[in-house]
Amino acid sequence: MKIETCYQDYEDRLEIIREINAQFPRLVDLYTQLKREARTSSKLYVVGYPRAVKEGGACGVNVLLDDQELLFANQLVDYLNRIIELSAQKAGVRYVDVTTAFNGYRLCETDGSKAAFNGLTLGDDAPFPFGPIGNESFHPNKLGHQLYRQKILEQTGNFTQAMPVANPGVQLPAENSGLALLQAPKTNRAINETVNDDTIAEDRIYPNALMA
Repeated sequence: MKIETCYQDYEDRLEIIREINAQFPRLVDLYTQLKREARTSSKLYVVGYPRAVKEGGACGVNVLLDDQELLFANQLVDYLNRIIELSAQKAGVRYVDVTTAFNGYRLCETDGSKAAFNGLTLGDDAPFPFGPIGNESFHPNKLGHQLYRQKILEQTGNFTQAMPVANPGVQLPAENSGLALLQAPKTNRAINETVNDDTIAEDRIYPNALMA
């Protein structure tokens, strides 16, 4: 049986983009509030995500991502970072770009024992039916955290960079602006909407709630 590629269609990816975009005002409000409540001399650094996989690389059996999924994973990280950066710019705090922190040590780039990021890992911390997959799966390991710290210090000048001026005119990228993440075939299905409800622990997906 062939396993299908995850998020291979335009509609799947548009739903993710809209879910990420919904966090933009919340992030701006959070950064603004933290900045307001901090001492005048304080600095607030907002750290992005590193790319964890190498496109076109040779993946081990504990990674199980095809070429399209490797590309999608990096495009997703890039888009997340873009929204975090725009949120930081609007609030007037410093964004820290760590996209390349794991370069040379990414999944599908080096031997698994030398990678900075765990693939699928065995463990006893996840009960059946999801066990025996450990919670550390697809998370940075000790080396990853060391590289992450190193990149943060490098990008911030050891936390000496001054805070930028807030830019209230910052806007989200338009869906029709040629986003790399949306370069996928369309199925023309209805677009689902993810609705956040603070009274429950998990998000809920409502089919056909938002048309493309």
